[in-house]
Amino acid sequence: MRLTFQRTARFWFLAGAIAFPMTPLSLQAQQPAAPTTPGLPATHELPGLLTTEQFIPHPDLLLAKFPNGGGEMIAQVRELTLANHANLPYILQVLADANHEQGIAIGTGLGQAALASVKSDQAYATAIQQAVADKNLGWAAGAANDAGGAGSAQPKIGSTVTTVDEVTGVTEKGTQTITTGTAVFADELVRTGTTGKAQLLFADRTNLAVAPMTEIRLDKFVYDPNGGQGNVVIVATEGSFRFITGLLPHEDYTIKTPFATMGVRGTEFIAVICDRVSALNTGCGLQAQVQSGEIVVTTNSGQVIPLAAGQALSVSAQGVPSTPTLNSTPIANFADLGPAITNVSYADALNAFAAVMGGVSTGATGAGGGGGGGGGVTTPAASPNGNGSAAGSPH
Repeated sequence: MRLTFQRTARFWFLAGAIAFPMTPLSLQAQQPAAPTTPGLPATHELPGLLTTEQFIPHPDLLLAKFPNGGGEMIAQVRELTLANHANLPYILQVLADANHEQGIAIGTGLGQAALASVKSDQAYATAIQQAVADKNLGWAAGAANDAGGAGSAQPKIGSTVTTVDEVTGVTEKGTQTITTGTAVFADELVRTGTTGKAQLLFADRTNLAVAPMTEIRLDKFVYDPNGGQGNVVIVATEGSFRFITGLLPHEDYTIKTPFATMGVRGTEFIAVICDRVSALNTGCGLQAQVQSGEIVVTTNSGQVIPLAAGQALSVSAQGVPSTPTLNSTPIANFADLGPAITNVSYADALNAFAAVMGGVSTGATGAGGGGGGGGGVTTPAASPNGNGSAAGSPH
């Protein structure tokens, strides 16, 4: 009996060792605890998440690992954001290549991280919101800029990516100040002041940059993302703008001016319009310059002039076109608006971020507008260890 007992005990001990392998204490000490977020499930239950060491050298792994966005991607973004400040700019960087679902997941994860940091690390919560604002996602400390604005009964067709100084929008409900992140609507008249500029992103990824002293009406915007069909008509009456076509077929874009109508052929171009009646004989009219692709200019008298990349022409106030010439120097400068954003995932992320944050403001200041309360932004380097709410975690 004694021998049998010893063998049986040894058998169960060995079976237990096989079923529940023991990790040496030296290895246990090398395994950091996964960061947790107050009020949210610990990531111990979500195996296989990326670490900082894996993520920073290859940020694209985030998109490859979660091609459909979803809850696990939200958790991954949240935990990377909380684990180390250094991860934040790389998370925002991958938005340029994100799809709709991934954009929503990234915005939601960032919002959860900012919300979780409000009490435990106020400075980092502010830094997250500031990073979102600086990335041209707009003012996200609250329910975006649409709250309290004039709005419109017309469909929302896009939003502003960046604004500088005075920009207003006029709809059937009145005039609203347009700041970064403000929605724009079909049939809205966008105006800029003497130093005002704006970059607008539409649902089909069309990008419209507007210079000072410009008036543009978003006359018609119809877009079916499923069928890839629609129609975009913009009426520009004064000032300067840059137009980059989106996902619609080229023939579905029309830009009207007082002197000519422009059709596009897969294009980025700049136009300058002067329509002051008192200056009809002093150089006013239309100037058009193509950066890439091709446009077709049709004057009010019916003359049709194709314009290729690198070419420019003018149409006088009397409707007389010039011969196209080569001109590589931009006729209007939009550099201070930042790079042209043509990926709607930025807007998806902004909306998701704002939805999570609700009315919570941490004092971040949006690029071009909206007051977010007092206090400046503490950059990641200014916080101890460079870590957020999960301070001390090396992930």
